[in-house]
Amino acid sequence: MLNRVFAPRSQQQLYLDKKTKFLVSGRWSANEQRCGLLQTLCAVSGARRVLEIGQCCGVAMLAIAEATQVLPSDGQVVTLKIDPFLADFGKQATRRVAARTIER
Repeated sequence: MLNRVFAPRSQQQLYLDKKTKFLVSGRWSANEQRCGLLQTLCAVSGARRVLEIGQCCGVAMLAIAEATQVLPSDGQVVTLKIDPFLADFGKQATRRVAARTIER
């Protein structure tokens, strides 16, 4: 996902401009299999609250939060990010997803 949002060259530029703390790689972003595994673990464990410690832009957190069959309606996903730029990017993505969900 991240390579679709930020091309590798722009990832490098973000780092050189000191907007990100790390040279971000698209490989950091959770892929479909990882997201599916997280959803399965939440479902099997009956999780109501999930702490996601992320290193990228919130894909795993969104996968857990979007899967309505995984968390109960009063469920909560808390995410921690080390990079403020990526945390802000994740917040913006979350708002866009929430807006699309409300429109449905």
